[in-house]
Amino acid sequence: MEGNMTIAQQLSLDRKMHEAIVIFKRLLRGALHGNLVEIKLFGSRAKGAARADSDFDFLILVKRVTPAVKDQVIDISTRILLDYSLDFTTIIHSEKEYREARKLPTVFSQLVERHSIII
Repeated sequence: MEGNMTIAQQLSLDRKMHEAIVIFKRLLRGALHGNLVEIKLFGSRAKGAARADSDFDFLILVKRVTPAVKDQVIDISTRILLDYSLDFTTIIHSEKEYREARKLPTVFSQLVERHSIII
């Protein structure tokens, strides 16, 4: 984040959206423990080009991707949808997979590198 700005200020989020992101991060940390490396918001929300109905795109970086990790992330995203009526779309990669993807200049890795915010 830039300077001392909160994610809510940086992205012009309302209270409900900010709270949902804080809860999402807290739940992921609790569920994934030491496996969680980083959470990046990317896409239209990170670029400041979101519409009112835009989803929130997150790249979840973990040390190891397993079926259990995928299930936990889906469960948490679903909880946010049910509790806040906000669509949190997630892409899960291992730290190693993402590092390799960055070496190949794919559209996805370039988008995330240029327009993402670590939460």
